[in-house]
Amino acid sequence: MDFLPVFLNLQKQKCLVAGEGPMAVQKIELLLSAGASVHLSVQNQLCDTLKELSEKGRIKIIKEKIGEFEVKDYKLIIAASEDLALNTSIVDIANQNNIPVNVVDQPEMCSFLFPSIVDRSPLIIAVSSCGKSPTLSRFIRNKVAAFLPEAYSPLAVMLGEFRHKMKPFLLTYEAKKDFWKSMIFSGSVVELFLSGKKDTAREILQEELEKHKKRFN
Repeated sequence: MDFLPVFLNLQKQKCLVAGEGPMAVQKIELLLSAGASVHLSVQNQLCDTLKELSEKGRIKIIKEKIGEFEVKDYKLIIAASEDLALNTSIVDIANQNNIPVNVVDQPEMCSFLFPSIVDRSPLIIAVSSCGKSPTLSRFIRNKVAAFLPEAYSPLAVMLGEFRHKMKPFLLTYEAKKDFWKSMIFSGSVVELFLSGKKDTAREILQEELEKHKKRFN
């Protein structure tokens, strides 16, 4: 692998974006959807979208240039400027402070990349060509999205609910793995839920929960 795929928890975490064009807007909207606290370093006039986000208090505008203010508290930095010299300086500052940095459309300058995303939250699927062909990544993303109906979102929520309930009764990693493998891969829970029989799927999991409870009584 050229890059290690990971999922970052950015809820209420400070993230810095530099730039004011469409590339900055796209990355800011993505960060906001992940619950990040977004700061925007910008010297030029804001576009209408960024102006609206600022007026609504969804992003904080920083008028100083990067290098003129402290960056150590940011969880990640995104350089979305069309100024190559500015992007290069941003990468240097990020690297000096050991902060992950992304330069839009410049994968060779990045320490992390943004994938194409299929969002069925809490189920999230990311596709990346490691910067070789973003268009191919989007093509595959669309194929995957067409395969996964929206029902996978509430399915993941329900499974997460029962995973939490089952924790006291599945005491080892192997026990957890074997149980959920049987429920999801071999059982009928997923098929029932996706076919609209959500209550029946829930009843099966509830019965399993009750069985395990009895073993501990």
